[in-house]
Amino acid sequence: MWQKMSIYRNVARYRKVDKKDYKKIVNLFSRNPGLILCQGQAKLKQKGLDISYETIRTYLKANNMKWCNTVKKPLLNEKHVTKRLAWARENIDRDFSNVIFTDECSIWARCTLKRAWSTSRNKIVERTVKHGVKVHLWGCFSKQGFGILYLFTCNLNAEKMLEIYKKALLPSAEH
Repeated sequence: MWQKMSIYRNVARYRKVDKKDYKKIVNLFSRNPGLILCQGQAKLKQKGLDISYETIRTYLKANNMKWCNTVKKPLLNEKHVTKRLAWARENIDRDFSNVIFTDECSIWARCTLKRAWSTSRNKIVERTVKHGVKVHLWGCFSKQGFGILYLFTCNLNAEKMLEIYKKALLPSAEH
């Protein structure tokens, strides 16, 4: 508590904002870390505190908060990388002229948080919904070129995979 009060005293020289308003600023951005300065300024104005972006930024920096990238979890761990590298080494001399590569990906309707106000102790982690609103894409390519791109919204299961093979993979292979 003493440390927080000394922080307030250090920034009090920049602008005459009382302790109550200082706490409003810090609490607003602590509770809403993805809030950009202009949105925060508008919310503070609704609460009766009309201050500039620079003042808000000064008080946030005095509270060791900075606008930075969120912590991202890597998609591949060390075990995955090792397995993929082993496969690549095993197949380095393979003739891929009669091979079709396939892959699928998902595109989510809502964007995730990319930047947020955080402290060195409190890193913001991107949280995602397991099955949000999304569109799936399936595609293939070979040495001869790209195949059919297949779009779908339902979850991928064995039956859906068979449908994709019939409607997209086989026609692409014949072409």
